[in-house]
Amino acid sequence: PDYAEAHYNLGVTYSESGMDKEAIEAFKQVIRIKPDDAKTHFILGLAYNKSGMYKEATEAFKQAIRIKPDYAEAHFFLGLSYLLFHDRVSALEEYKILKNLNPELANKLFNLIYK
Repeated sequence: PDYAEAHYNLGVTYSESGMDKEAIEAFKQVIRIKPDDAKTHFILGLAYNKSGMYKEATEAFKQAIRIKPDYAEAHFFLGLSYLLFHDRVSALEEYKILKNLNPELANKLFNLIYK
């Protein structure tokens, strides 16, 4: 029950099979075992997004960034989450952070903000 890698792989398999609720539960198990795993918080955020649970996704991306502040993909998806809530100011803050971490993702986010 405490084999984090097995839960993670199960979550990925569920996600790829469109079983989002099960994927979320599997990723939560990984976080229970390894609470400081930024990658799992990030992929949990993706699973929440896929399920339309945008508030939960935003929190998962924030947690990934708290653990790993230079996690460019998490900053990008957090910026996208802010756009879903029509919060361009916060999305722009993520853009500014991304400019130094990953200019390509920063440009993608910038284009979505001003689309």
